[in-house]
Amino acid sequence: MIENARLVYKNLIRMGPELNFELFKTKLIERKFKPNERIITTPEGPLKEYVMTEPKYLRDLIIVSRKGFVVDSRDMSYVLDLINLAYEIYEETMMDYVEYIQTEIVGIYDLIVLTKNAEEVIFSLHDKAKLFRIREGIKINDFRPFGVTYAYGIPQAPHEFVTINLSPVVLPFGKTARLKIRINYHGMDSEKGIIFVRNLKDFVSRLISTLSE
Repeated sequence: MIENARLVYKNLIRMGPELNFELFKTKLIERKFKPNERIITTPEGPLKEYVMTEPKYLRDLIIVSRKGFVVDSRDMSYVLDLINLAYEIYEETMMDYVEYIQTEIVGIYDLIVLTKNAEEVIFSLHDKAKLFRIREGIKINDFRPFGVTYAYGIPQAPHEFVTINLSPVVLPFGKTARLKIRINYHGMDSEKGIIFVRNLKDFVSRLISTLSE
């Protein structure tokens, strides 16, 4: 069971015309988004952004700059509505230039999942014999794994590359039933990036079900 989530989807322009983010902002305001301007520091110098708060829950954001847009949501269903809206405005704004733009798609997805015993799930994924040898070698009897990372894909453009990190949520005492999952997604194809988000809940559910067996 997924207890909560934070989903960050980035469509970043790496090559081609810059985004007309002033027009993008105007179109979001027409849809009742509330704007907040900020300047952030980047290696290339100051970057102006508009942080646009969506009107439905007054919680989720679309952040837009000349470099592209970011969707920041805490709802696994509503995030798709925001991503689709952002692309609708993105295409209206860029018009025929869209086909000349090279983008990077980045996803940072943090989830808390409930399990029977999060530490046991992690422990079961490691070689116990090797762990005991490590304990003997470093003379620490309670030395144990507290996380695991998996990956798939090819870590270079234009391919998709995904890493999945799992670790228990630390409690001051007692065992924890909460497992923190961070999934990092990289690609260049927006359609594949959206499909990944659409299938994310099912993917996480199947992953946890398999790991807990």
